[in-house]
Amino acid sequence: LRFHTVYWPTFLLAAGRPLPKKVFAHGWWTVEGQKMSKGLQNVVEPKGNRAPTALIMVDLDDFKAVNDGHGHQKGDEALKAVAETIRAHVRGSDFSARYGGDEFVVVLGGCDRVEAEERAHFLQDAVARVVLETTSGAVQRLGISVGVSMFPDDGVSIDSLITAADRRMYLNKSGRR
Repeated sequence: LRFHTVYWPTFLLAAGRPLPKKVFAHGWWTVEGQKMSKGLQNVVEPKGNRAPTALIMVDLDDFKAVNDGHGHQKGDEALKAVAETIRAHVRGSDFSARYGGDEFVVVLGGCDRVEAEERAHFLQDAVARVVLETTSGAVQRLGISVGVSMFPDDGVSIDSLITAADRRMYLNKSGRR
């Protein structure tokens, strides 16, 4: 089973990069017309493989404040910076994608809960080092909330894993405020 990193096409276009012929997320569909949830299902539920797999939900903290206070272009820059940070800090065998809005999903194959939690917190630390310059020249620090779920411990369907990770992400968010 090969995992794919899925990039949001707008991020690549905004960075002036051509769109490679890999799988891209466009909403919840790839540009090839395959439903991304099916791709996630294959990652989380590979046939004949019950190896532990972690799913990390990532939510950009205070995204509305960035958009409202600094404009949608700066909001896009924030999303792009988070996506690039996630991409830079996951293994080539991991799956990462923008889930929607200001949320991302990362799937780590062959990863136990302890390692997944460590990697999720490592992503938080990496994003906390990202600095966004606002239109007024001020500095805006970025932050993310994370939640981890494990296949098969927390569920055996993509929906149950997303629900469990989402719930933990909101606990993480409320515990850090």
